[in-house]
Amino acid sequence: MFRRSLLPLVASLGLAVGFFLLPIPGQADQWTDLTRRIEALRQQIDRGEATDELRQKMATLLRIRSTQPDLAADERLGYLQEALEFAPDDERLAYELARAGYEVGDANLAYEHIQRALALAPEDFHNQLLAGFICRSLLRYDEAVNFLEKARDLKPDHVPTLISLGRTYAELRQFDRAIDVWETALTMRPSSEEAAELRERIEKAQRQEAATGGGDAMESHRFVVQFSGPTRDDLAAMALDTLDEVFDLVAGELQVKPEGKVFVVFYRKADFHQVNDSQGWVGGYAQNLRIGVPYEDGPLDGPRIKSLFAHELTHILVNVLTNRNHPAWLTEGLAEYYEAKVRYGDGFAFHPADRHLFETKFKTLPSFPRLNAIELNMKTKGNDEEISLKYIHSKVAVAFLLQRFGLPALLEIFQVLARGRPIEEAIESGTGRNMSDFETELTEFIRAE
Repeated sequence: MFRRSLLPLVASLGLAVGFFLLPIPGQADQWTDLTRRIEALRQQIDRGEATDELRQKMATLLRIRSTQPDLAADERLGYLQEALEFAPDDERLAYELARAGYEVGDANLAYEHIQRALALAPEDFHNQLLAGFICRSLLRYDEAVNFLEKARDLKPDHVPTLISLGRTYAELRQFDRAIDVWETALTMRPSSEEAAELRERIEKAQRQEAATGGGDAMESHRFVVQFSGPTRDDLAAMALDTLDEVFDLVAGELQVKPEGKVFVVFYRKADFHQVNDSQGWVGGYAQNLRIGVPYEDGPLDGPRIKSLFAHELTHILVNVLTNRNHPAWLTEGLAEYYEAKVRYGDGFAFHPADRHLFETKFKTLPSFPRLNAIELNMKTKGNDEEISLKYIHSKVAVAFLLQRFGLPALLEIFQVLARGRPIEEAIESGTGRNMSDFETELTEFIRAE
C-alpha cells in the first residue's frame, strides 16, 4: 500500500477428496508395516521386476500411505508424486496431487497436475472446480471464470462454486455478473455462514459499482485504467504511459510478467476510504491484480503518480512472483525501494521526512520489532509516525537484503515462497542465514548506518 482475501482449503469448500483408499485399520504400527511393504516393492522394482501388476500395486500402496492422518503435507505430497510415476494415467491420482499442491500453497505444481486430471476427465465437476480455485490462486482470473462456469454447468446448486465464481467476476470488475451469481447462491439454501458471506460480498460489490460504475475505461495490452465518472482521455493516456514506463523498470528487474491485465481504478477522493474500507493514512492500494488510487478533479501530479504506481505495481508483481505468499515487511519494503528508485533515482534513498524519523526515532530504538510482526494493510491502525516507522523498518530490511546478498537472493526467496513455503525457509534458502541470524545482522546494519 502506498501511504496517503485466501480461499479456504478445498475440503472445507466441499470438494470431493478423490478416491482415497481407506488407511489400514488397527494400531499405529501398521503404518510402519505399510512403509516396509512399500520399501520391499521398491527393491523388487530396482531389481528390474517392475511388471504392470507390481507397478499398480506400488501406486496403490503409496496412495494408502499418503492418507495417514498425522502425515506432514510435504510427506503426503511426496508419496503421491511417487505414486504418479507408477500410474501416470490415473486421473484420480492426478486430482489428488493437484489438491495436495493447492493445500500446501504450491499453485504452480497444482496447476500442472490439474491439467493432467482435466485431460483425462474433462467433464468431472471436481476437476473443473479445483482448476478454478488454482487459477484464482495464480491470479489467472479469465481462466478461472471458464473453469468455474463449467463447474456451475455441471452442478448448478453448489454454493461454494457460486461464491468463488462471483469473487472472480468481482476481481475482473464485472460487478453486475458477480452480484447476479451471488444472489442466485442465496436462493440455494446456503449455510448461515455462507449466507452472511454472500450478503457482505453483495454489499461491497454494490458500493464498488456505485463508486465506479458510471466511469469509462481505457486500456492497453497490460492495463485497464478506469475513472469514477467520465474518463478524461488525456489523463488516462498519461496514466497508461506512466504505468508502462514503471512496469518496464520493475518487472524487468524482477523478471516477471503477469498473465492478466492489471486494473487501475481512480476513485473520487471522497469515496476512496469508505468504498475500500481503508484507514485514513492509506494513499493507494494493491490487491491481487488491482490498484486503487484516490483522485481529485484537475491535472494529475505526474511525479507523485509515477512513484505511487511504482509502489503499487511492485506489490502486484510480488503477488505474482510468490503466489501471494509473502510477509508485509518484504512486499512493503520492496515497494518503498522501487518508489524511491523512480522518485530519486536511487532505491536506497529516503524521503527527507523518513530520513529524519530514521535518525531520531527508529535507529535509536533499544531493540527492533521482529520483522514478521510488522502489520501493514488497509485496516492497520496507527498515527502517521507509527505507520511511517513500520515502512522504514520494512525498507531498511529489504535494503539490507539487497546490499548484503543481492537481487539473486531475493529472487530465490520469491521462488521458495511461491511453493507455499514459510518466509523462514525462504530466507535461509536465499541468504544462507536462519531468520534469527538474518535479523541480528540486520540490527548491526541499522546501527552502522
